[in-house]
Amino acid sequence: MSRIKQPSILCDIILERIYGPGKQLGGWDEAYSGSLPWDFEPDAYFEEVKTAHLPPIFTTKLQNLSRRTGLPFYEQWAYEWERLRERLGTRYTKYPYYFDGFGEVRSGVVGQYLQRQAEVFRSAFIRTLAAAIAEWGMPVRNAEQEVFEHIPAVAGLFDVDPIARPDWLGEFPALSVSKEADLERLLKDFVVLTRGQEERCVSLTSPLPFEEARYGDIYIGAFFVSDDFELREDVGLYEPMDLLVVEERLDIRGPLPKSPLSDDLQDGAPGSAAPICVGLFPVPHGYWQADWFGITIPIVADFCAPSGRSVQISGDTLEVVSNDKRLSRTYFWHDHWSPRYPRGGTTRCGAAAEVNKDVVDEAAKLVEGRKLAWYMRVRVWERESSYGDFALRERRILLRDDEVR
Repeated sequence: MSRIKQPSILCDIILERIYGPGKQLGGWDEAYSGSLPWDFEPDAYFEEVKTAHLPPIFTTKLQNLSRRTGLPFYEQWAYEWERLRERLGTRYTKYPYYFDGFGEVRSGVVGQYLQRQAEVFRSAFIRTLAAAIAEWGMPVRNAEQEVFEHIPAVAGLFDVDPIARPDWLGEFPALSVSKEADLERLLKDFVVLTRGQEERCVSLTSPLPFEEARYGDIYIGAFFVSDDFELREDVGLYEPMDLLVVEERLDIRGPLPKSPLSDDLQDGAPGSAAPICVGLFPVPHGYWQADWFGITIPIVADFCAPSGRSVQISGDTLEVVSNDKRLSRTYFWHDHWSPRYPRGGTTRCGAAAEVNKDVVDEAAKLVEGRKLAWYMRVRVWERESSYGDFALRERRILLRDDEVR
């Protein structure tokens, strides 16, 4: 701990979670720039770019605190940022068009860039909470809740490295790009491919080939659907979030919470569908791996594991186990990855969840009246000219498993 030169409330939270209660550095209650001058006004640059370097939710949080308490949380943030920027000599930076090109940004493509100013904004936010505790009597526990979202990573998931693009994907994504692609035939081929495997791929998200669709992806998921189920026109099927609160351990490894099937059901037009996989979302999650949360981290749903679920990390895979039996494994890859993505889309990450075949068979018995079905969605963002806006072209299809021969 002697190497920590700049104490903060977030630093103490992490130390205590790693080394145990009482293992704190302290000193953060003085780690702020003092009382806000009565005539202070936020810098014009701060006002312009605060939501460019940090997600807008942080601005909203402090503005809401200011409204509820009558205390200048937002102004203190701007003051802390100004003092830090002056002390560190951090340059004024805006959106890095030199990486993306102004034309693409105007056409709807944005990038996830962590510039040095982002760290100054985060540090100023944390220092604002130190000021609130020392100057205004804000309860420490309340401040802790606000800083969790500034944790860069949580243990367990941070140990998982992306693998090479799986060979078994072959040309499958490429064959789905065209407007005339036979999605029914492609989905049937995928189902046949997985049927003979001991661990069936029941959730797949993959970027489309870079040369043919720089901004595009394919998703395939397995669902148990009611006999009368039909896809809705306005929205497709998806894997709902499975929240895992890890504030006390900052580690995704360990037991997962119970979640009733009713929480995961999705309405059709008519009917309903139950996903075999849900999207793991730890709270806090760590902003360094935001790309993976953008495509969701698929794991087997709770109703498929009557004896409970627990997360463990094995090599480059995230495993869900029950009574020492592996129920599912999840792995990730990057395909011509860059920070750029279209609005409404994600960066070029892929993820697959493979579930033990016996688990799928047993789950089918637990959802009486429902049958296994496969949902496929292909999204391509394209534009007619080099300067036009990107527009989304989306196709969806659903096939019942017993229709596949």
